[in-house]
Amino acid sequence: MRHWISVNYEEIKETVEQRNAIFFQYGGDDYFIEMGSNGFVIQDPRIGHEDDYDNYPYLDYAGSEVAKTSDELFSLTFLDGMTIEDRFEEIKFFLV
Repeated sequence: MRHWISVNYEEIKETVEQRNAIFFQYGGDDYFIEMGSNGFVIQDPRIGHEDDYDNYPYLDYAGSEVAKTSDELFSLTFLDGMTIEDRFEEIKFFLV
C-alpha cells in the first residue's frame, strides 16, 4: 500500500536541494532519486515486486548520475522528454 503525499514543486525542490531522497510514480513507473557519489541517481526501486531483491537490483533510468547539482537534476528531460517541473501535475509522490 502506498502512502501518497501532497506536495508542491517548491517543497520537492527544497527536499532535493537538502540531499534528501524522493520517491514518485510517473506513467506507471516508480522512481527513486537520491544524491550518489557520482551525481543524482535515478532508479526504479522495485517496490512491492514479488521476486527476491538479490535477483533484481535497482534499475537505473536514463539520466542517472548525469546531474551533479539539484539545478542540473531539475533541468533533466528524463520523463518522456520533459522535466520534473513540466510533468509535476502528472507525478504522484509517495513515502516508503
